[in-house]
Amino acid sequence: MVKKVILGVIVSACFIIFALIIKFIVLKERKEVPGGGVAVKDIKQEGTKKPPKTQPKAEPPKIQEPYKKEPYPFNIDEGYFKMAKLLRKVEVSLDAGNITLDGILNELSTQASVPIDLSERVKSLARQELSLKIETSKLEDALLKLIDSLGESGKDLGILIRVGRIFIADKDEIKESESERAVKVLVLGEEELENKTASEKLLSLLKEKRIDIEVAEATLEETVEHIGKALEVPMTILPGTNYDKTIRFSLVERGTIAEQMLEVVCRHFGVEYYIFDGILVICDRFNHDEFIRKEDEKNRSFETILSSVVKIEEKTDFIKFYKALSENKNAPRIYPSRQLWNRNPSSSLPAGNHSLKEILDSFKPSIRTVPIKTDEFLALTLFLEE
Repeated sequence: MVKKVILGVIVSACFIIFALIIKFIVLKERKEVPGGGVAVKDIKQEGTKKPPKTQPKAEPPKIQEPYKKEPYPFNIDEGYFKMAKLLRKVEVSLDAGNITLDGILNELSTQASVPIDLSERVKSLARQELSLKIETSKLEDALLKLIDSLGESGKDLGILIRVGRIFIADKDEIKESESERAVKVLVLGEEELENKTASEKLLSLLKEKRIDIEVAEATLEETVEHIGKALEVPMTILPGTNYDKTIRFSLVERGTIAEQMLEVVCRHFGVEYYIFDGILVICDRFNHDEFIRKEDEKNRSFETILSSVVKIEEKTDFIKFYKALSENKNAPRIYPSRQLWNRNPSSSLPAGNHSLKEILDSFKPSIRTVPIKTDEFLALTLFLEE
C-alpha cells in the first residue's frame, strides 16, 4: 500500500515538473514574463522602432467660381430677330392689276407665310387700288416697292417689325430701340458676310473653271442662260439694261477659262458684268459704272472709320475695348456678334492710341469686319473669323 502511495507521488511530481518545463518554454518563445509583462529585450526593441509615417491630410478641393459671362450688350429678342431675317430671306413676286392695297398685302402674306397688315394709324389706305408688278425679290424689297407705288400716300410710310407680324406703318410709329437697331445691323451683316463669301467663291471659279460653249445666232439672254448652266452659277441680266437687241452671237469653244469667255461675250454685245451677292450680273456700262462708284464710296467711308484713333489699355480684351469705345460718343458704332462676344478675343497691343483697324487686326482669334451702309448710318458688324 505504502509503495503505491510513493509511486503515485513520484508520478505526480514528474508530471508537474514536465508541465512547468513546457510552460517555461512557451513563455520564453512569446518573450513574456509571468504576470503578463513584456520582456526587457522587447522593451528595448520597441524603443528603437520608428513611428509609422502619417499621410498628410488632403486639403479639400477649392470650389471654383463658375465663369460669369459678361452680359451681351444688346437685349435681342429671338422672335424679333427671326422676323428681321425673314424679311431678308423670303422671296415673293407679284403681278396685280387694279387690286386694293389690302388684297396685295394678303397675297404677300400668303407667299411669305407671315401676317402683313396696315397699322391702325394707316388703315384708311386699305381700300386704295393700284396695279403693281414685282419680280422675284426679297420680301423687304417688295414691301418698299409697294410703299413707293403708293405715291404721295406712301411718302411717310415704312416697315414696322413686331414679333410674329409685319406692318406697313407711319414713320412716326417706327422708332427703333438700340437693341432693335442692333438686330437690323447684325442681320444685314450676316447676309453681307454670306454674300461676300459666295462672291469670293464665284470669282475664284471664273478664274479656274474651263467651260465648253457652242452657240449659233444666239441672243444675249440665250447666251447668258447657256453660260450659267455651264458654270452652274446664277446669272441675270439687270432689268433695263441698254444694248443692241439685234446682235446675235455664234461661237464654238472647248476648255476655255470662264472669265475669258465671259469677257468675249460682253465685248460682243457691248455690255459689262460684275459679281454681286454671289450672282453674275450682266448690265450696260452706265449701271456697271454706277455699281463701281457705290462700292468705292462705301469702301472709302469704311476706310475712314477704320482710320479712327482709339485709346486702349495694355493687352486689352475685346469686351474691355468695346465698353471703352461705347462710352465715347464720337467713336464709330460697332455691333459684335454674340459668338465673338462670348469668345472675347485678346489683343497684344501696348497701351496707347491706335487706329481702329490696327486694334481689330491685333485680336486673337481673328475678327472679321463687315461694313453696313443704310440710308441712316454706316456701322461695322464684327464676327469671329472661323
